[in-house]
Amino acid sequence: MVNITGICNKGEKVYLSYYQSRFDNDVWQKMYYWHALPENWEEMNYQDFLLERRKRIAKVVKSAYQKL
Repeated sequence: MVNITGICNKGEKVYLSYYQSRFDNDVWQKMYYWHALPENWEEMNYQDFLLERRKRIAKVVKSAYQKL
């Protein structure tokens, strides 16, 4: 068991692998979709990440709205 307080200041690459190991791939992909995270977001320039995430958030909102 990893002490979460020990990894929270280590950066995305460290804590991302910890969390990913807790879920199967199907659940992980759904979480990426609903949280509007692009693949390899942890490697992206922050401004590029924001731009890509805005597009993905719009898709998530549209999808949710269509279910109403």
